[in-house]
Amino acid sequence: MLTDLNFSIKLPLKIILRENKNTTKIVYQKTEELSTRYQVAELQNSIRKMDEGIEAIIKQVIAK
Repeated sequence: MLTDLNFSIKLPLKIILRENKNTTKIVYQKTEELSTRYQVAELQNSIRKMDEGIEAIIKQVIAK
């Protein structure tokens, strides 16, 4: 992906919000966990940044 910008991997991304009375739970599988399945370990730094971005989005939505 870094050497060829036309290359990409479509990763499954689902963020599930579960409400139960007074609590809301957020469930998702980190991209880092999926990286071994797709054999992209050399992109760990980028994958970690993706996970941090997803977590930031979730935190921003929760804060509203």
